[in-house]
Amino acid sequence: MRKIIYFQYKRLSLVFFLLLFALTGCHSSGSKAARFDEYLQSCFENDQFNGCVLVAEKGKVIYHKAFGIANFDPLIPPHLDSQFRLASVSKQFTAMAIMLLKEHGKLDYDDDLQKYLPELSYPGITIRRLLTHTSGIPKYEDLCEQYWDVEHENFLEKKYATNDDIIAMLVEYHPDALFKPGDKYVYSNTGYVLLASIVSRVSGEPFEVFMKKNIFDPLEMSHTLVFSAIREDPMENRVYGYRLALNGSDYLPNDFHYMSGIAGDGAIYSTTGDLFKWDRALYTEKLVSKSSLEEAFTPVILNDGSTHNYGFGWSIDTSLTGKKSVSHGGGWIAARTWIMREIEEDNTAIILTNNTTRYMSAIQKGIVSILHDKSCSLPKINISQFIGKTLVTQGVDAAVTQYHDLRNTKPALYNFDKWELNTLGHELLRLEKMTEAIEIFKLNIDSYPEFPRAYSSLGEAYRLNGNPEQAIEAFEKTLEIDPGNWYAIEKLKQLAEK
Repeated sequence: MRKIIYFQYKRLSLVFFLLLFALTGCHSSGSKAARFDEYLQSCFENDQFNGCVLVAEKGKVIYHKAFGIANFDPLIPPHLDSQFRLASVSKQFTAMAIMLLKEHGKLDYDDDLQKYLPELSYPGITIRRLLTHTSGIPKYEDLCEQYWDVEHENFLEKKYATNDDIIAMLVEYHPDALFKPGDKYVYSNTGYVLLASIVSRVSGEPFEVFMKKNIFDPLEMSHTLVFSAIREDPMENRVYGYRLALNGSDYLPNDFHYMSGIAGDGAIYSTTGDLFKWDRALYTEKLVSKSSLEEAFTPVILNDGSTHNYGFGWSIDTSLTGKKSVSHGGGWIAARTWIMREIEEDNTAIILTNNTTRYMSAIQKGIVSILHDKSCSLPKINISQFIGKTLVTQGVDAAVTQYHDLRNTKPALYNFDKWELNTLGHELLRLEKMTEAIEIFKLNIDSYPEFPRAYSSLGEAYRLNGNPEQAIEAFEKTLEIDPGNWYAIEKLKQLAEK
């Protein structure tokens, strides 16, 4: 069985270290760079940001800096060549691999999935539909939750899954397609896992080898690779994930998941500098033609003639000046990542983090606002982070009272999103604080009575606490709001069997 080791470090004992290495990196002189620095330094000191940021304006880097912690064992800071997990920012590279094969005459975007993966019987799904998240292919995450290594309920003890395992589960269990290909846009990690497998089968090479030979090496992205936890690929400057503990003072490792042997939808590690090389290459024909790039940056057309602002591995939008912009974010384990390219203005922003931050969206807005000489505000403090400290020191009743008081008196200062209490509740479950978790999930239901996840989370807390009747009631309520909720359906089946 895999040995899982947890390290705890007191935040106060690291203050000097963190402030010292917040200065790691460099930035150009000028008010805009100074504003970036002031903004990110404040986010860092509020435990909202840890990582590396690069911003370029009109093709020139105007800010590049690293903040915080890269690893605890040994304790080291990140630097400008630190290699971060990209999570779903990896998808644009998988899409490029498909584009390269298409330009070389090895496949076509409108080829059927079964031409390359004949064992999968999902009619009508094409490569184009996989690229644009319009295929309707089932979610492999759900398959893993239900069927993967079921003898180990604790995910920390599960063996690693691979692309081949995902395909095998799709064959064996064959869940229904979510919708007819082309009818809808529904973001799909499965689609990009299958694209990576197609790359391997068509090229005759392992996915990681094809990517290195055809993308990373030609662009001199020497710090970039497709990583597998199974292969344990070496990285000199690898960054490891962590999270802030509930008490607000301990740092805990957060870098393992049994799906870390899967590639295509994620798995790439890179640096801000290498991603800027990638950005520069996409203004040229070093990899594929300009017409191929234009197609990648074109919204997908659905069966009814409507469009959705997603191309081949890129979301498509407009900048604050109304000009074309493409971007993609990522989130997996502790990694929260983002690349934004304002392609008609030649501006770029790259953010790579490793601290499980839930402030990424707000930080992105701040970076873009400063880039365009707009005013910006620091991110609101997540209410779960704030009352979590109270819960640890004063108890759950005090935390509930504080939540109500702050929501009534200071709603503009804190983030009261429906996911906040859900996140706090699941952290309490992880800590086996069942009674406290139940009270927090109840509070979320009181605040958001139409939020199905609040009920399913409460049901799971009751189940783990040995209260099957209350668990059944909560899962049934989930299905009243969300009749197709597979998680509630599966849990009710399990409870009925006992």
